[in-house]
Amino acid sequence: MKHLLIAIPVLLLALALYVVGFGSGAIALIGIGAVLEAGVWLGLFHAGRNRTGTA
Repeated sequence: MKHLLIAIPVLLLALALYVVGFGSGAIALIGIGAVLEAGVWLGLFHAGRNRTGTA
């Protein structure tokens, strides 16, 4: 649950960077958005794999 509280705002930021980057043609903003999105997906998959079942 804690990971989702972090992942959702980061994904929204990535989406905002995509919109601004594609609208203005700024390749750097698109790249930063892609890095943020990749980090979220890798973090979510990594977090799910490390669970041991104990609290």
